Amino acid sequence: MRLFKSFAAQPRLAIVTETFKHAAGDIMHFFVVFSSVYFCMAVNAVIFFGQDDINFCRLDWALFSVWRAMLGDWDWDSMRTIGREKAFVWLFLFILVVIVILMNILISILMGSYANVKMAA
Repeated sequence: MRLFKSFAAQPRLAIVTETFKHAAGDIMHFFVVFSSVYFCMAVNAVIFFGQDDINFCRLDWALFSVWRAMLGDWDWDSMRTIGREKAFVWLFLFILVVIVILMNILISILMGSYANVKMAA
């Protein structure tokens, strides 16, 4: 915390910390939605891939594997063992909803708060 308090002395760094303060409520609400969608996608992965892929056989492993998939490290060869179409639908929906839509919403929350803080400064 002391590090962030020292940012207040430098105006450009203060904008960064003020942006996070300004966006804190929206980010909290975003993570409620994000965690709900993320958990549902992990449960779907257990249902779809759990019998055929060891990375999705338990919910805790699936949560980690879905996190890795969100960061771009998915194993398509093991996913398609359940069928190409079914694996494609899950991966396409995951990429569309979690990566494209939700991550862009997070970026827009931060950019909107940054614009407001920058204009006020």
